[in-house]
Amino acid sequence: MPKIKLDEAVKRISILSIASDGKLSTRDICSLDDDDKDDEDDDGKSFVEKSERFVRRLVEAQHTMLEAYLNVHNRSNRDQNNGWLLDVGSNVVHAFGKGRKRFSESRTDGSYRQRRSYD
Repeated sequence: MPKIKLDEAVKRISILSIASDGKLSTRDICSLDDDDKDDEDDDGKSFVEKSERFVRRLVEAQHTMLEAYLNVHNRSNRDQNNGWLLDVGSNVVHAFGKGRKRFSESRTDGSYRQRRSYD
């Protein structure tokens, strides 16, 4: 039988029935003990998986930020000699915004490996 995800307020689901002799009987179809909650957290996978996802999101955002900075840096240099030095502030802000956007996008999307290319 598949596990049913219940709210914390629900402790048990019981079925009441009346026997042929008129007596009331109960049958528990689902019971949530405190031991069941502990079993889910014992393996530690949830912490490891959450950490891996966070690190992956962070690295992807940094990759996006660095690639965006490199693109605007090269464009500034093409426009004028040592243009990167004149535009360094706006270039960093632009690249940081791209990285921040990438970080927040991956949080809501959830698909970490099937992202579009960084062109």
